[in-house]
Amino acid sequence: MRTGLLLALPVLLSLGTGACRTPRPATTPPLDPTPSSAATHRARGLVALDAGQFHLARAAFAASLAAAPDNLATRVLLDAATRALLASQQAAVDAFSAARPTVLLAPPAQAAVIREAPATTRGPTIRKLVQLRVDDGPRADDTTWLRDHNFKLPELEVPNPMRGEPGDLPPGISPMFGTHVLVQAIAGPTHTLLFYGPDYRGGRFVAVLAAAGERLAFFDLAAYQLPATWAEVVDGVLLVTLGDDDGAYVVALELTTGALLWRSDPGLASAANFVVDGAHLLTARGGASPAVFVLDRRTGAVHTSHSLAGEPAYLLIHARRLSVRTDVADHEFELK
Repeated sequence: MRTGLLLALPVLLSLGTGACRTPRPATTPPLDPTPSSAATHRARGLVALDAGQFHLARAAFAASLAAAPDNLATRVLLDAATRALLASQQAAVDAFSAARPTVLLAPPAQAAVIREAPATTRGPTIRKLVQLRVDDGPRADDTTWLRDHNFKLPELEVPNPMRGEPGDLPPGISPMFGTHVLVQAIAGPTHTLLFYGPDYRGGRFVAVLAAAGERLAFFDLAAYQLPATWAEVVDGVLLVTLGDDDGAYVVALELTTGALLWRSDPGLASAANFVVDGAHLLTARGGASPAVFVLDRRTGAVHTSHSLAGEPAYLLIHARRLSVRTDVADHEFELK
């Protein structure tokens, strides 16, 4: 049966509004509010509209309107790009409705290594984390912190009918799978990962797309009984965080089959993201004993750890330094 976005709107509005573990801050740079910038943005929007890149066209026309709010022609173009975007999303919904995910078996209850995951990128072995500083005084908000570290989570804006926002999905990406909505879209350098779930806690279904848009994998993680909340593809392995609380853990799945390679101990991964660094995986958890962990990417075993102050939000690495943002402090470690 054809499921239109407009017909699905009551379903979407009835979903729980629980967000992912850490709200994603806006990271859009300030716009240049000059007439010349308005014309430049509009010209870019027209090029994108002609190319069928409706998400880029909307962004360009919106930027043009921000610089010249009274330009009615640009507003008409923005409305046209929005209608085209919604139509392309509906076409993607129809095409995706016939997809059949691979149903995965339940993982072991505790840490296990079925088979070592490949890790072709080695890099130096991390023996310990040396804390360089902890800033728990007055500090900037998350958006400013991310901008100061020249970092942005590689996420696309998913549609949010409750706010009337169509998102910025490229053509061909469906905002729904059956009654499950697209709750997160991670756009990495070589893969795009799509999480579909019953609410915004995380995904039950995870689709992996190649850079050209070809679907490489589509998994049903219902047997895991926890929502998928972050993922990356490295060396043909899908690394996924399961859970949105202090018991969250990480699994490594073979991308071609979904076969479980390993799962980590519980209670290692409640931050909004994790970081891949060579043959290591860096994660963080909150709760009664907040900490950051260095895992072996081949087995999920913990190499080393260090305590944190507060609930972790984001992790990033730059120049052999690990920065961890929590709700009460900013930490910086040297990777020794």
